[in-house]
Amino acid sequence: MAGQSNVVKTDYFSNFASKVISGVNDYEVIDNYMFATNSSSGSGSVTLWVSLNRGKFQQAQIPTASPNTDTSGIKYSLSMERVLYFSQNTTSAWLRRNTDFSVVDLHKVMGLRGVYIASQLTPGQVGHRHIMTQITFNKGGLWQPVAAPELDNNGKPLNCSLANRCSLHLSQKFGQYYPRDHYSPIKSWSEAPGIIMATGTLWYELELNDGIFLSSDAGMSWHMILQRPFWWYNLGDHGGVFIAVPRNSLTNLI
Repeated sequence: MAGQSNVVKTDYFSNFASKVISGVNDYEVIDNYMFATNSSSGSGSVTLWVSLNRGKFQQAQIPTASPNTDTSGIKYSLSMERVLYFSQNTTSAWLRRNTDFSVVDLHKVMGLRGVYIASQLTPGQVGHRHIMTQITFNKGGLWQPVAAPELDNNGKPLNCSLANRCSLHLSQKFGQYYPRDHYSPIKSWSEAPGIIMATGTLWYELELNDGIFLSSDAGMSWHMILQRPFWWYNLGDHGGVFIAVPRNSLTNLI
């Protein structure tokens, strides 16, 4: 929702609307929760308001002194720092030309609860940092690097292990909009729980991508299935069929 608005509600069979919250910049309903944000005049800060089960909006506590969150949606604790975020207001001209909305490089694995994949920036100055991939299997309680496959698609050892600080890094929205690359983003499906397809690279950070990777266990283990990164990919038959098509050339091969 652009600009500031009022959120109103009506009861069934009633013609009268009552105001729920005013001065709202953004508003969203997710399951039993309603989220709204508004800005403080002059300070530039943004406040998050949360309503559970259509109750009264309450201001979110970010960060909270307690490391534990609750189901009210009010109390939050830090899960991971330096998650890649870009928007029209804070990034360079090339990104404003290629996208007209804000994006956080965070993928929810569809069909399962609590599994997320995030792009994290290394510490350092803006413009000199690199992108790494982290995964959580418990709703952000613990984040860890993504384990690389043992073999490539030709059966040759990749020699990339977490013990040697080598892991798999996956391209998300940033790679999709970056004009030099335009990689296909991570895909997962609610009709095929646990299956993930992604463009990625090995070693210490996300660089020029090595190929296409597949996981059938929600990201616990991965297989390299194609070595060229520029493919469109999808699945059918609830994961019984995988499809990949070259992106940059005419083809009669699927």
